[in-house]
Amino acid sequence: MTISEYVDVIMPTFGEGGPGYEFLSREQLENNIDQDSEIITYTLYDGAVKAKLLWFAQDGEAINVSYMGFTEDYDEIEELVEWSFRSLRKNGE
Repeated sequence: MTISEYVDVIMPTFGEGGPGYEFLSREQLENNIDQDSEIITYTLYDGAVKAKLLWFAQDGEAINVSYMGFTEDYDEIEELVEWSFRSLRKNGE
């Protein structure tokens, strides 16, 4: 199963993570981990909290890296979040 297929299966459960869930975006990320990496962006609590999750595969395991913060302050960390997603490396590289 690819990461895209895995995310297709689990995405419907994201709304169970908190009230006021709203899906914002889903995009593929080219980085140093794997061509099959996806970022999911959504809000909770009627837009008060913003979250970005990176899903990727390493050694046959699905791995999630998540950042979450108050939406009003999220712009201050968004560049760092994007940098951290792009900077991940495979084991030993």
